[in-house]
Amino acid sequence: MRPIARPAPQTAQPAAPPRPTGNADTDAARGSTQAQAQGQAVASGAAPAPDSTGGQAAAAAYPGQVLRQITRLRPQRAPARGIVLVRFAIAASGALADVSVAQSSGSAALDRLALDHIRRAAPFAAPPAGAQTAFSFEFLGRP
Repeated sequence: MRPIARPAPQTAQPAAPPRPTGNADTDAARGSTQAQAQGQAVASGAAPAPDSTGGQAAAAAYPGQVLRQITRLRPQRAPARGIVLVRFAIAASGALADVSVAQSSGSAALDRLALDHIRRAAPFAAPPAGAQTAFSFEFLGRP
């Protein structure tokens, strides 16, 4: 007979502390001086301090919002074939400040159609601080 090999005794590993769930992050922020200052500003009726990271993200996302608004608009039937480069600027209110043809297609009717497409897409959302407000859009005309 051979002796039966016994498995080596396993040592118990210490359990990891439980991860906080629920409002743990919110509760932890309540005691911070920044959260207290924001709470006091809101309670007194003053506007809270702007978040520097949120503003940069909004400014970076703004050109995409403008492009989506232009491309969602149903295009009208083009009177001619060609490419028109339209340059436009957005005012602080979101209205069109300026719109013009930067590069013509050679067809006045197609150029007017491209300008009209941008005008119909306006007004846009008001641009956040630091966002790009001058754009160019290439309009492709296919009859």
